[in-house]
Amino acid sequence: MKVQSSKTAESTVFVAGLAGRYKVDLIERVFSGLNEILSHEICMKVTSAGLSIKQLNLAKTILVDIEIPHDFFYKYEITEPSALFAIDAQRITELVDQANSRLTFSLQKTKSERELVCEWKNGSATLPVFEAADEASSPSLDHAIESSLIAKKLKSSLKMIDSDYFQIRASPPFSELVLVQDHDSATKEKHLRRGSGLLSLTYVGEEKSENQNSQESEDTDGTSISGVYSTNAVRNMLRLWPGESRVTLEFATNRPLSLKFRFGQLILAPRVLRE
Repeated sequence: MKVQSSKTAESTVFVAGLAGRYKVDLIERVFSGLNEILSHEICMKVTSAGLSIKQLNLAKTILVDIEIPHDFFYKYEITEPSALFAIDAQRITELVDQANSRLTFSLQKTKSERELVCEWKNGSATLPVFEAADEASSPSLDHAIESSLIAKKLKSSLKMIDSDYFQIRASPPFSELVLVQDHDSATKEKHLRRGSGLLSLTYVGEEKSENQNSQESEDTDGTSISGVYSTNAVRNMLRLWPGESRVTLEFATNRPLSLKFRFGQLILAPRVLRE
Protein backbone atom coordinates (compact mmCIF):
# COMPACT_ATOMS: atom_id res chain seq x y z
CA MET A 1 0.00 0.00 0.00
CA LYS A 2 1.43 3.35 -1.02
CA VAL A 3 1.31 5.80 1.85
CA GLN A 4 -0.73 8.88 1.11
CA SER A 5 0.65 12.23 2.21
CA SER A 6 -1.47 15.09 3.38
CA LYS A 7 -1.57 17.97 0.91
CA THR A 8 0.03 20.24 3.48
CA ALA A 9 2.52 17.74 4.94
CA GLU A 10 6.17 18.74 4.90
CA SER A 11 7.63 15.52 6.32
CA THR A 12 6.64 12.10 7.61
CA VAL A 13 7.75 11.20 11.13
CA PHE A 14 6.85 7.52 10.93
CA VAL A 15 4.94 4.94 8.91
CA ALA A 16 3.56 1.69 10.35
CA GLY A 17 1.74 -0.87 8.24
CA LEU A 18 -0.32 -3.91 9.22
CA ALA A 19 -1.28 -6.79 6.93
CA GLY A 20 -3.57 -9.72 7.69
CA ARG A 21 -7.02 -9.93 9.21
CA TYR A 22 -5.78 -11.28 12.55
CA LYS A 23 -3.40 -8.39 13.21
CA VAL A 24 -5.83 -5.71 12.04
CA ASP A 25 -8.59 -7.20 14.20
CA LEU A 26 -6.24 -7.32 17.19
CA ILE A 27 -5.31 -3.65 16.83
CA GLU A 28 -8.99 -2.76 16.41
CA ARG A 29 -9.71 -4.61 19.66
CA VAL A 30 -6.91 -2.75 21.45
CA PHE A 31 -8.13 0.69 20.35
CA SER A 32 -11.75 -0.21 21.07
CA GLY A 33 -10.82 -1.32 24.58
CA LEU A 34 -8.70 1.77 25.19
CA ASN A 35 -11.59 3.93 24.06
CA GLU A 36 -13.72 2.43 26.85
CA ILE A 37 -10.96 2.83 29.44
CA LEU A 38 -9.49 6.22 28.52
CA SER A 39 -12.75 7.76 27.24
CA HIS A 40 -11.47 10.98 25.68
CA GLU A 41 -8.04 10.68 24.11
CA ILE A 42 -5.22 8.20 23.62
CA CYS A 43 -1.67 9.46 24.19
CA MET A 44 1.08 7.76 22.17
CA LYS A 45 4.77 7.99 21.51
CA VAL A 46 6.66 6.56 18.55
CA THR A 47 10.11 5.11 19.27
CA SER A 48 12.47 2.75 17.50
CA ALA A 49 11.13 -0.05 19.72
CA GLY A 50 7.48 0.47 18.79
CA LEU A 51 4.30 2.39 19.48
CA SER A 52 4.09 3.16 23.21
CA ILE A 53 0.99 4.06 25.26
CA LYS A 54 1.50 4.85 28.96
CA GLN A 55 -1.50 6.69 30.31
CA LEU A 56 -3.84 6.98 33.30
CA ASN A 57 -7.58 7.09 32.79
CA LEU A 58 -9.51 10.18 33.87
CA ALA A 59 -10.39 8.68 37.25
CA LYS A 60 -6.71 7.79 37.81
CA THR A 61 -7.68 4.24 38.71
CA ILE A 62 -6.41 2.38 35.61
CA LEU A 63 -2.92 2.66 34.16
CA VAL A 64 -2.38 1.58 30.56
CA ASP A 65 1.22 0.47 30.02
CA ILE A 66 1.56 -1.12 26.59
CA GLU A 67 3.90 -1.09 23.63
CA ILE A 68 3.08 -2.50 20.21
CA PRO A 69 6.54 -3.66 19.08
CA HIS A 70 7.98 -2.60 15.75
CA ASP A 71 8.19 -6.20 14.50
CA PHE A 72 4.41 -6.63 14.86
CA PHE A 73 4.12 -4.40 11.78
CA TYR A 74 5.18 -5.57 8.33
CA LYS A 75 6.42 -2.04 7.71
CA TYR A 76 7.80 0.24 10.41
CA GLU A 77 9.81 3.26 9.33
CA ILE A 78 10.75 6.08 11.65
CA THR A 79 12.70 9.20 10.73
CA GLU A 80 12.74 10.67 14.23
CA PRO A 81 11.39 9.70 17.65
CA SER A 82 8.14 11.55 18.20
CA ALA A 83 7.17 13.67 21.14
CA LEU A 84 4.15 12.43 23.04
CA PHE A 85 0.96 13.16 21.11
CA ALA A 86 -2.76 12.65 21.67
CA ILE A 87 -5.56 11.62 19.31
CA ASP A 88 -9.30 11.40 19.79
CA ALA A 89 -10.05 7.94 21.21
CA GLN A 90 -13.50 7.57 19.67
CA ARG A 91 -12.40 8.75 16.22
CA ILE A 92 -9.37 6.47 15.92
CA THR A 93 -11.53 3.54 17.03
CA GLU A 94 -14.12 4.30 14.34
CA LEU A 95 -11.46 4.54 11.63
CA VAL A 96 -9.60 1.37 12.58
CA ASP A 97 -12.93 -0.47 12.64
CA GLN A 98 -13.30 0.26 8.91
CA ALA A 99 -10.10 -1.60 8.03
CA ASN A 100 -10.26 -5.21 6.93
CA SER A 101 -6.94 -6.88 6.22
CA ARG A 102 -4.62 -3.91 5.66
CA LEU A 103 -4.05 -0.77 7.70
CA THR A 104 -1.37 1.92 7.61
CA PHE A 105 -0.65 4.75 10.04
CA SER A 106 1.59 7.69 9.20
CA LEU A 107 2.41 10.64 11.43
CA GLN A 108 3.03 13.72 9.31
CA LYS A 109 4.28 17.22 10.10
CA THR A 110 3.21 20.54 8.64
CA LYS A 111 4.53 24.00 9.45
CA SER A 112 2.23 24.45 12.42
CA GLU A 113 0.90 21.04 13.41
CA ARG A 114 1.05 17.27 13.14
CA GLU A 115 -1.58 14.88 11.85
CA LEU A 116 -2.12 11.14 11.76
CA VAL A 117 -3.13 9.67 8.42
CA CYS A 118 -4.97 6.32 8.55
CA GLU A 119 -5.30 4.32 5.34
CA TRP A 120 -7.08 1.07 4.57
CA LYS A 121 -8.00 -0.77 1.39
CA ASN A 122 -10.97 1.35 0.39
CA GLY A 123 -10.36 4.66 2.08
CA SER A 124 -8.33 6.98 4.25
CA ALA A 125 -8.80 9.72 6.82
CA THR A 126 -6.69 12.30 8.60
CA LEU A 127 -6.86 12.88 12.33
CA PRO A 128 -5.63 16.01 14.09
CA VAL A 129 -2.87 15.42 16.62
CA PHE A 130 -2.86 17.30 19.92
CA GLU A 131 -0.28 18.12 22.53
CA ALA A 132 -0.21 15.62 25.38
CA ALA A 133 0.88 15.70 28.99
CA ASP A 134 3.80 13.66 30.27
CA GLU A 135 3.71 9.89 30.06
CA ALA A 136 2.45 8.07 33.12
CA SER A 137 5.06 6.07 35.00
CA SER A 138 4.56 2.45 35.98
CA PRO A 139 4.54 1.71 39.72
CA SER A 140 6.62 -1.01 41.32
CA LEU A 141 4.25 -3.92 41.89
CA ASP A 142 4.86 -6.59 44.53
CA HIS A 143 2.43 -9.32 43.59
CA ALA A 144 1.86 -12.37 45.75
CA ILE A 145 -0.24 -14.30 43.22
CA GLU A 146 0.50 -14.96 39.56
CA SER A 147 -2.13 -16.77 37.53
CA SER A 148 -2.88 -17.52 33.90
CA LEU A 149 -6.44 -17.94 32.60
CA ILE A 150 -8.46 -18.30 29.41
CA ALA A 151 -9.88 -14.82 28.86
CA LYS A 152 -13.42 -15.94 28.00
CA LYS A 153 -13.67 -17.94 31.25
CA LEU A 154 -12.72 -14.92 33.32
CA LYS A 155 -15.16 -12.77 31.35
CA SER A 156 -18.02 -15.22 31.86
CA SER A 157 -17.23 -15.52 35.57
CA LEU A 158 -17.50 -11.75 35.95
CA LYS A 159 -20.98 -11.83 34.40
CA MET A 160 -22.34 -13.37 37.59
CA ILE A 161 -21.14 -10.35 39.58
CA ASP A 162 -23.95 -7.80 39.89
CA SER A 163 -22.31 -5.50 42.42
CA ASP A 164 -19.99 -2.56 41.82
CA TYR A 165 -17.04 -4.35 43.41
CA PHE A 166 -15.89 -7.93 43.78
CA GLN A 167 -13.20 -9.72 45.72
CA ILE A 168 -10.65 -12.03 44.15
CA ARG A 169 -9.06 -14.50 46.55
CA ALA A 170 -6.50 -17.29 46.59
CA SER A 171 -5.88 -19.48 49.63
CA PRO A 172 -3.45 -22.30 50.47
CA PRO A 173 -2.80 -24.73 48.85
CA PHE A 174 -3.32 -22.18 46.03
CA SER A 175 -5.13 -24.46 43.61
CA GLU A 176 -7.98 -22.11 42.63
CA LEU A 177 -9.03 -18.49 42.26
CA VAL A 178 -12.30 -17.45 43.88
CA LEU A 179 -14.35 -14.47 42.71
CA VAL A 180 -16.68 -13.23 45.45
CA GLN A 181 -19.47 -10.72 44.98
CA ASP A 182 -19.08 -7.62 47.13
CA HIS A 183 -19.91 -8.37 50.77
CA ASP A 184 -22.62 -5.67 50.86
CA SER A 185 -24.80 -7.85 48.61
CA ALA A 186 -25.90 -11.46 48.69
CA THR A 187 -22.82 -13.65 48.61
CA LYS A 188 -21.97 -15.32 45.33
CA GLU A 189 -18.78 -17.21 44.59
CA LYS A 190 -17.24 -18.42 41.36
CA HIS A 191 -14.38 -20.91 41.62
CA LEU A 192 -11.83 -21.04 38.81
CA ARG A 193 -9.82 -24.26 38.84
CA ARG A 194 -7.46 -26.04 36.50
CA GLY A 195 -9.52 -27.53 33.72
CA SER A 196 -12.23 -24.87 34.05
CA GLY A 197 -10.44 -21.81 32.74
CA LEU A 198 -7.49 -21.61 35.13
CA LEU A 199 -4.22 -22.59 33.43
CA SER A 200 -1.80 -21.93 36.27
CA LEU A 201 -1.71 -20.42 39.75
CA THR A 202 1.47 -19.66 41.66
CA TYR A 203 2.10 -18.11 45.04
CA VAL A 204 5.29 -16.10 44.58
CA GLY A 205 5.30 -14.40 47.97
CA GLU A 206 5.46 -10.73 48.72
CA GLU A 207 8.62 -8.68 48.84
CA LYS A 208 9.96 -9.01 52.38
CA SER A 209 12.16 -6.84 54.54
CA GLU A 210 14.10 -8.34 57.44
CA ASN A 211 11.18 -7.56 59.74
CA GLN A 212 8.78 -9.43 57.47
CA ASN A 213 10.68 -12.70 57.28
CA SER A 214 8.94 -14.03 60.37
CA GLN A 215 5.59 -13.59 58.66
CA GLU A 216 6.39 -15.83 55.70
CA SER A 217 4.90 -18.93 57.27
CA GLU A 218 1.72 -16.99 58.06
CA ASP A 219 1.38 -15.95 54.39
CA THR A 220 1.59 -19.52 53.16
CA ASP A 221 -0.19 -21.38 55.95
CA GLY A 222 -3.88 -20.59 56.12
CA THR A 223 -3.86 -16.93 55.12
CA SER A 224 -5.74 -15.89 52.00
CA ILE A 225 -4.40 -13.38 49.52
CA SER A 226 -7.23 -11.13 48.40
CA GLY A 227 -8.09 -7.79 46.85
CA VAL A 228 -11.29 -5.88 46.08
CA TYR A 229 -11.66 -4.29 42.65
CA SER A 230 -14.18 -2.46 40.47
CA THR A 231 -16.29 -4.95 38.50
CA ASN A 232 -16.90 -2.60 35.58
CA ALA A 233 -13.24 -1.60 35.37
CA VAL A 234 -12.07 -5.21 35.05
CA ARG A 235 -14.74 -5.93 32.45
CA ASN A 236 -13.57 -2.95 30.40
CA MET A 237 -9.93 -3.97 30.74
CA LEU A 238 -10.73 -7.45 29.44
CA ARG A 239 -12.08 -5.94 26.20
CA LEU A 240 -8.49 -5.97 24.96
CA TRP A 241 -8.37 -9.79 25.13
CA PRO A 242 -9.94 -12.07 22.48
CA GLY A 243 -12.00 -14.81 24.12
CA GLU A 244 -9.62 -17.69 23.41
CA SER A 245 -6.49 -15.78 24.37
CA ARG A 246 -4.53 -16.13 27.59
CA VAL A 247 -4.56 -13.44 30.25
CA THR A 248 -2.03 -13.24 33.06
CA LEU A 249 -3.57 -11.93 36.28
CA GLU A 250 -1.45 -10.81 39.22
CA PHE A 251 -2.46 -9.34 42.58
CA ALA A 252 -1.68 -9.10 46.28
CA THR A 253 -3.69 -8.13 49.34
CA ASN A 254 -4.86 -4.51 49.03
CA ARG A 255 -2.50 -3.99 46.09
CA PRO A 256 -3.19 -3.16 42.42
CA LEU A 257 -4.46 -5.84 40.05
CA SER A 258 -2.43 -6.36 36.88
CA LEU A 259 -3.71 -7.93 33.65
CA LYS A 260 -0.89 -8.76 31.23
CA PHE A 261 -0.84 -9.69 27.55
CA ARG A 262 1.56 -9.66 24.61
CA PHE A 263 1.69 -5.85 24.39
CA GLY A 264 2.10 -5.05 28.08
CA GLN A 265 -0.27 -4.63 31.00
CA LEU A 266 -3.23 -2.79 32.45
CA ILE A 267 -3.04 -1.95 36.17
CA LEU A 268 -6.11 -1.32 38.33
CA ALA A 269 -6.03 0.35 41.75
CA PRO A 270 -7.70 -1.65 44.54
CA ARG A 271 -10.60 -0.61 46.70
CA VAL A 272 -9.02 -0.57 50.14
CA LEU A 273 -11.57 -1.38 52.82
CA ARG A 274 -10.93 0.38 56.10
CA GLU A 275 -12.37 -0.91 59.33
